[in-house]
Order: sequence, then structure tokens, then C-alpha cells
Amino acid sequence: MRATAGKQGLSLGADERDALVRRGEFLEHVTIAYNALEGLVSIVAGVFAGSVALVGFGVDSVIEVASALALLWRLHADADHARREHAERITLRIVGLCFLTLAAYITLESINSLAHRT
Repeated sequence: MRATAGKQGLSLGADERDALVRRGEFLEHVTIAYNALEGLVSIVAGVFAGSVALVGFGVDSVIEVASALALLWRLHADADHARREHAERITLRIVGLCFLTLAAYITLESINSLAHRT
């Protein structure tokens, strides 16, 4: 793999970049499949067991799927430099929103648990 140091850091050739993007897309597909299954199983099991923690774990998996979908979309936009920059900004906002949503959920569930001493 040929890499050169440029003004903005490491610079890859087009072929190397394409190979890394394809590898990243494959990994995102695996992540989406695994987290979707994990989320579904956790939420269903949590509802049947009456476990807020298990349902929360499933909700976390759903948030991870949303984040992975945004990252996959970003990788699809990689070939066109102008589109790549735009997709990067939007993806960062989506992933950040996913993390804020998760933090809000954990905060609310913690407050609820403390208030009801469960």
C-alpha cells in the first residue's frame, strides 16, 4: 500500500482508498446486521421479562444501527470529493445526535429508577 505524507496528513492512492472504503462498507454491513439482531432479541426478551435494562440495551442497539447506517451512507459518498465533505458533516451530526439520544435515555431511566427505587 503506497502512502505519502501530505499537507493534511496521510494521503492514499485512489486504488488504496477504494479498497479501504469497500472494507469499511463490509464492516458496516456486518455491524448493522449484528446490532439489528441484538436489538430485536434484547427488546423482545426485555418486554417479556419486564426488564428495563434489557429493553434499554436493545434501544442502544437500535441507536447503533442508526449511527452505522449514517456511516455507511458516508462511505457510499466517498468517490466524489465535494459530496464526501457534505456527507461527512451530515454524518457527524447524525452520529452526534444518536449519542445525545442515548445519553438522554440513560439519564431519564436513571432518574426514573432512583425516583421509584427500582
